[in-house]
Amino acid sequence: RPYWHKIWQGDLQDNAKPITWDCKYYHALEANRDNNARMETVTTLDDEDFIQRSGRLKTGMIYSPHRLNDLLKQISSYPPLQDVELKALQSNEFKNRFSSVARAQVTFEGDEGDIVAVWVYPEMKLQQVVLKRAEQTDENGQILRFSEREVLLAMPMITHFIGVSKK
Repeated sequence: RPYWHKIWQGDLQDNAKPITWDCKYYHALEANRDNNARMETVTTLDDEDFIQRSGRLKTGMIYSPHRLNDLLKQISSYPPLQDVELKALQSNEFKNRFSSVARAQVTFEGDEGDIVAVWVYPEMKLQQVVLKRAEQTDENGQILRFSEREVLLAMPMITHFIGVSKK
């Protein structure tokens, strides 16, 4: 449940004109964050015509490595990452590889006064991550040899958009 996100709610008005949202949902990792956080939803309505309304919607989730580590314990029997391994996930390279954007178009039709909403939830995958550690350096600090350690981390792989309505 902590990964479900209601990204928009509204009601059908103006003689129940359908409304279509072009949605973008961002997945981002902030390594220093203790908890996940939902991004603010930003909506922009396009010019309306006589038949329908449309617009763009942008929002997302900022993930904490600590919460993803907790999720790993809940959905698998794999050992959680140690603090030093979590610290290794603070690299810009890993944050960039983690980041993704999902896109969907959601259209609502119904009667005037119907309440409609868009929910999003990620489908998580246990992703193998290879951590490297400098094992040998020369007198100039040049790394001569690395060791590798494979760990698993829960990462969002599929983003589900669900439209709901209530009379």
